[in-house]
Amino acid sequence: MRQSFFIPARCKLPTGMIDVIISFDSIVALLALIMASWFAIRQISIMDKQREIFERQKEISEDQKFYQGQQTTISQQQANLLNQQLALIRTQEIDREKKEELFLLISPLYTNFRKDPDIIDWMSYTETEKIWIQKDNPVKEAILKNLEAEILEIMRLRKGLAREPLYSRIDAYEKMMPNLQTNRSEMKHHLDELFESVKIRYNELVGQ
Repeated sequence: MRQSFFIPARCKLPTGMIDVIISFDSIVALLALIMASWFAIRQISIMDKQREIFERQKEISEDQKFYQGQQTTISQQQANLLNQQLALIRTQEIDREKKEELFLLISPLYTNFRKDPDIIDWMSYTETEKIWIQKDNPVKEAILKNLEAEILEIMRLRKGLAREPLYSRIDAYEKMMPNLQTNRSEMKHHLDELFESVKIRYNELVGQ
């Protein structure tokens, strides 16, 4: 037999049942409040942790800036030290070059030119003319020939150490030597200028 179930349109609940329903609604509302509070507290906790992370990131960034600044300072100091070392090496190189110039070229030329006051006149003559100049004084002739040979050898071998204008004057004299048509007064004038350049450079190097 089939039983019929129906809900009456209007049903008056007992007072106790109403109290139970109200109590259940209160519990649900309380649980919802508790859950909302729990989520709010958790959200605050997450935000606090995020804030701590951001602050830590900020500290790390500041530390990185500090260390980068230190690294930049160290790099600058290293660059300055390197520049100082290079400047010192360059100074030493310049001193070495000046010593070579003085002791290998300038001083020997200056000394030989001053050994005999007639050496410039002698070197201004052609080889043919030299045969007759000192023919009555072979000792003097030998001295002048030896001095000329020493001067020419120094200029030939060590011309590369000379500074301007001495380098150009040595080079020009070497090119004038084979030319027998060169005017003697022109040759002597050139030798006078060459010796003057040697003298000036000698005084510069010795006076430093």
